[in-house]
Formats: sequence, C-alpha cells, structure tokens
Amino acid sequence: MKSRWSDPEFRSIVDGYVRSGLNRDLATRVYTTRLLGGDPELVLHGGGNTSVKTVAKDADAGEVAVICVKGSGWDMATIEPPGLPAVRLKELAALARFDALSDMEMVRQQRRLLMDPAAPNPSVEAILHALIPARHVDHTHANAIVSITNQPDGEALVRGLSLHGQWTQEFEPWRIREIPKSLAEQHFTPEVSVTLIGNLPIANW
Repeated sequence: MKSRWSDPEFRSIVDGYVRSGLNRDLATRVYTTRLLGGDPELVLHGGGNTSVKTVAKDADAGEVAVICVKGSGWDMATIEPPGLPAVRLKELAALARFDALSDMEMVRQQRRLLMDPAAPNPSVEAILHALIPARHVDHTHANAIVSITNQPDGEALVRGLSLHGQWTQEFEPWRIREIPKSLAEQHFTPEVSVTLIGNLPIANW
C-alpha cells in the first residue's frame, strides 16, 4: 500500500480547521479519514469508519472525554468535521455490559450520548471503537482482507495468517445483535494492533 500522506496538505487542512476553532485532534482525524476513504482498495464507497478519542466542552463549559466517530451517511473520502460526531466515551463503552442490543436499541442508546443531539447517528461499530484503548481507530474494508474474512472458513484462514512486523491479530466473528457481549469478552492490549472481523474486515490502531 502506498502512503498518500502529504505534510503540506496536512498542514493546510488541519491548520485551517484549527484556525476556525476546531479541535486539532478532530481536524487531524478528518484529514486521515479522507486518506483512507480515498483509496478504493481500502474502503468501499460509503463503508468503513474511523474515530479519535479527545475532549469536548459540555454545555456548562466543562471538559468531557468523548470519541468522535464517523456518522451514518458520510463518505470517508469527502468527510467534514460534522461527519465525526462526538459521543460521551465512558458511557458509550459501558454499553458493552448488555448481552445484546437490537439495531434500533443500539441507535437509541448511542444517540442519547451525543454531545450534539442534532448530529448524525454514530457508526454501529462505535462501541468497538470505544473499547479499544488507542486514540485513533481505523475500520476499513480492504479488499485483500475481505477476500479472506468473508470465506465460509474465514476464521481458520485468519488464524493461519502470519503478519509481518510487530502486528498480532485476533479474530472476532461479527454478530451485530450480540456485539456488546462479544466485544466485552475481547482483551484489547498494546500487543494486539489489529483485529480481523468475520464478515466485516479489519480494525487497526
């Protein structure tokens, strides 16, 4: 994979957002999200999501730990700051205590944690992003990974992989209505830098 990072472009975009009053963490996430979304080999149009853990001002001007995660309906290749709505981090991670959540209930629970009630719905994978301790999390639909994880014997194929470098991987079968319970049982550590997800590709940080 060829890096599309450009220092001049980064400074132009991020510094411009910061001058307008945007949080630098969020400004940086906007830029890096566009880099991922602009590569069709990494992200199918309209798919994938990213996040960044940062702080935001509450209504009483106090600082609140939040996660800005891609909202529904936004394309990663052209995303703007409103496409990464801020969600209360601690409370979002706590949703993993549920044994299961229906799609509708998950949306309802996540919407009540939005800092801006008019913001778009957070990604349905927002809980996954909240549980991973890293500041930046990328969830992509890389063709090379999907071709493995979406096979009938995807888990066996993944467990047989040997990733080069210092990456180690775990495999989590994707069951949307059981996601909180299954994620709560995962142990995300600094030693694990990528999780391959059955039928939903790859999350890395």
